[in-house]
Amino acid sequence: MSTQDLQTVQQRIQETVEILNNFNKSGDKERGRSSYVEQLIKDMAIYYGYSEFLLEKLFDLFSVSEAVEFFEANEISRPVTIRTNTLRTRRRDLAQSLINKGTTLEPIGKWSKVGLTVYDSSVPIGATPEYLAGHYMLQSASSFLPVMALAPQENEKVLDMAAAPGGKTTYMAALMKNTGLIFANDANKERIKSLVSNIHRLGVKNAVVCNYDGREFPTVMGGFDRVLLDAPCSGTGVISKDPSVKINKTSKDFMLLSHLQKELILSAIDSVDAKSSTGGYIVYSTCSITVDENEEVVNYALKKRPNVKLVQTDLDFGQEGFTKYRGKIFHPSLKLTRRYYPHVHNMDGFFVSKFKKFSNNYARTNKDDVIENNDNFEDNSSQNDVHFNDEEDQKYIQATENISPSVIKRITKELDALRAHPPEGIRVVMNELNICDVHAWISGPESTPYEGGFFKVKVVFGTDFPTVPPKCNFITKIFHPNVSKIGEVCVDTLKRDWNKDYGIEHILLTIKCLLIVPNPESALNDDAGKLLLDSYEDYAKRAQMMTGIHAQYKPTVFSSNNSISITPTSTSTSSTPSVSTPSTSQKIITSQVKSPVIINTITPASAYTSMVTPLAVSKSNNESESASGLKKNSASAPPENSSPSVTPKKRAGDKKLDKKQVDKKRSLKRL
Repeated sequence: MSTQDLQTVQQRIQETVEILNNFNKSGDKERGRSSYVEQLIKDMAIYYGYSEFLLEKLFDLFSVSEAVEFFEANEISRPVTIRTNTLRTRRRDLAQSLINKGTTLEPIGKWSKVGLTVYDSSVPIGATPEYLAGHYMLQSASSFLPVMALAPQENEKVLDMAAAPGGKTTYMAALMKNTGLIFANDANKERIKSLVSNIHRLGVKNAVVCNYDGREFPTVMGGFDRVLLDAPCSGTGVISKDPSVKINKTSKDFMLLSHLQKELILSAIDSVDAKSSTGGYIVYSTCSITVDENEEVVNYALKKRPNVKLVQTDLDFGQEGFTKYRGKIFHPSLKLTRRYYPHVHNMDGFFVSKFKKFSNNYARTNKDDVIENNDNFEDNSSQNDVHFNDEEDQKYIQATENISPSVIKRITKELDALRAHPPEGIRVVMNELNICDVHAWISGPESTPYEGGFFKVKVVFGTDFPTVPPKCNFITKIFHPNVSKIGEVCVDTLKRDWNKDYGIEHILLTIKCLLIVPNPESALNDDAGKLLLDSYEDYAKRAQMMTGIHAQYKPTVFSSNNSISITPTSTSTSSTPSVSTPSTSQKIITSQVKSPVIINTITPASAYTSMVTPLAVSKSNNESESASGLKKNSASAPPENSSPSVTPKKRAGDKKLDKKQVDKKRSLKRL
């Protein structure tokens, strides 16, 4: 579109906004207000370069005038901000050092004691000696907020569920003064590289980096004092950094993201120990401003987990979250959540909420504990919930409908017997909502590479059970010839000598026998099968290493002779027993559960370097450290023999500053 055409569209936008702001006097009643709004959305989509779908979705969040301000703000880069790393320096000392190098900066605001806004710099802000020495982190102002809301305390056990590239993890470490233990997790192995780099550069010594799907955490670890979930989102709050969001998001994207966020938030809640003497808090945040990624997700969590409630974020500013939106009514406590907008707060769009978990049992006993006498909320809860999650819950009903009542009765009887008299080293975990959803914990047999480990197995009953045996999947990662890399147990092994009179106990004992005597001839994991045939010693070392990494979390179900029952709302977020703190060692090979040992460098034996592990391995001493890669509004640290020249953009409308006229004393006085 030509410049003249854009000017015409801009003029039409201004005229339409004026009409809508004073529609009773200026509007054409026969045409109707909705017609003007429809035309305005089309014009703004053309002028600002959005898809009509996304522009309308964001437009509906604001009044007409404010919507224009929001879209205008997205065309302007946010100020460059840095966070002082108090593990290495003080903000005043850092500011003095950068000012001496020709940088113009000032405190980010009264709400932060560690933030600085950089307006101009004669040196690349992502390649200064101070940056490379770990004195500060290039970090958007809005990403300070979830850590401030979480407020981790010294000596706590904290989980950062989606940690890369490490800005929030390193901020938490600074607040905790390098005490306690932070599990910095990210599902993306590539992003973990920048996470590890920043942890080392900023001198963090109380963090363990791991690579799990966040939805798995309740099944592998629990008992955290606090959990931070800065969830994957659409990025509608950071369009100024990533303009591609304007056109590449569809309704399906938002549906899938919302579904993932709901799974993750339930996982985060289930990972926290309500009995923590100092914590029991969960913070959920996104860099999106859409309601279906924020208020709807939080509202869903309140319904599915009545053992949590929203509490004050203790943030000094921000707009209240929605309690009503386009006919939907949310829990009234959502006014405690906070929203941030680029046109209001001059920072990326963001959403922050904080939960307090007051019980480890989420079976609803009194709905008024969470939903306090709000008739509208109760009356509308069913129609406002997200339908595909209702369908997901329906799977439990459908699963039992496909199995005959006599088989269900048999399974129930077998599970009761296993609860009363569990086999040695085996405990079952029952789901009272779906009797056919059976999990079991198997302890690694003695004198095997799996000794000292605890492995979770899921038993899946088909419609033809007991004519054929149930299928089994290892949820805990394991290196074994007869278990595939995604956890499937060899069907032929389970079918061998199967008799319809056999039951669940027989299957679980068969799996335990496989841990003692693997069968490489019917291997599902070719690497394990080949290694076992070539060299048992090498196979045993590899299996022992995997056990030391993934299976060192002893569930409390083994503290008694009986199994436990759970009542999950979805297969991916089922609650599990709290577990002991994992151990780490120089070689990541353990056979006993020990107290945590935080290490700076882990160097596995060269034989295992091709192995993907959930613990990020730091670089050896002869490798040079590289600063975290920074995108768009952040300058990146230079590789060797290069000289980057990325400088921060100035605030829109600011006059060009003459460096010679900078009053250093006045800048420092503000600190």
